[in-house]
Amino acid sequence: VAGVTPTVYGLGGTDPFMAPMALSLGYGLVFATPLILFLVPCSYMVYVDIINKFQRKSKNS
Repeated sequence: VAGVTPTVYGLGGTDPFMAPMALSLGYGLVFATPLILFLVPCSYMVYVDIINKFQRKSKNS
């Protein structure tokens, strides 16, 4: 994210073609990183809990 910051905000010169592309890349990384780091492991744990709950019910029957 820090690598595209100079291109996004025109530090050291501007490039009208690259700035919008770098902006979308930078904000995409900012929002996707927490999503991948927190939401994916949490959803995996919910999936494992559901599978374990169904396996326990089938063993008790």
